[in-house]
Amino acid sequence: MYELIMVEEKKGLEERMGDFEEEVKKIGKKVNEKVKENMDEKRSRLKRTLGVLYPLLTSLIGLIILGISIVSIEVLNLALETSFLFTLHAFLVNNLEILFLALLVTSYGSYLEKKFRDLHLVLSPLITSFGVTVFLWVLASVVGMLNMSLGRYHSIGISNMVLSNLGNIFVVLAIIGYVVLMVKKDKKLSEEVKDTSSKATGKQESGEGEIKRLYRSGKDNLLGGVCGGIAEYLKTDPVLIRLLWVAMILLSLGFGILFYIIAWIIIPRNPEHEWRE
Repeated sequence: MYELIMVEEKKGLEERMGDFEEEVKKIGKKVNEKVKENMDEKRSRLKRTLGVLYPLLTSLIGLIILGISIVSIEVLNLALETSFLFTLHAFLVNNLEILFLALLVTSYGSYLEKKFRDLHLVLSPLITSFGVTVFLWVLASVVGMLNMSLGRYHSIGISNMVLSNLGNIFVVLAIIGYVVLMVKKDKKLSEEVKDTSSKATGKQESGEGEIKRLYRSGKDNLLGGVCGGIAEYLKTDPVLIRLLWVAMILLSLGFGILFYIIAWIIIPRNPEHEWRE
């Protein structure tokens, strides 16, 4: 009988503890939601007050955090005295301005996205390419310093290859970004035209089985019709595509030529065009 009472008491205690835990979680959730709501409200008020200066403030805060990190690395290096921490500290100090510029570009990129969508749409490939390039630069530099401190000299070549081609990487990423931007714009325009046509005829097109294929152009071709075909696919001026491709060839040290040959082989001819034999 005593054991039965103890078991019942234990079960009751466990149930009460479970109820207590559930209630505490609910209270904590409400407190977190309230704190988050207050923080969002204060942040929104601060954004409205500072306006165009708000991204500058966030960049300065990021710079302060970066400065604290640099001081921490210096103190840690005094205790451990490793070559990696020494070179990392020197790298951050010597490139503090570039890192601050990266924070500034990222912050103002977010600001433009919310305030000036059209302008951000035009600049977004450049902003994204710049951010990715800076990230790869920092990553390759840190990996190279780490390999150097560990004596892995055979692995340093990869980091050096990335560092020596940062300009090419930026240009290629920017070109890809603008091509994707044009494709999205063309797709959106096509959907709007289809919607307008469907509403005018009173019919809703399913669009199933309709795939827009990329072909090489037989009408507008200087060599293989690759640039002309891409221009027809994007419904844009082929001269613009050729200029972008020439820029990629000049800045990528011949990489664009190899890519053109691969595209020439992979992309089929447009069957509706007449091809000179």
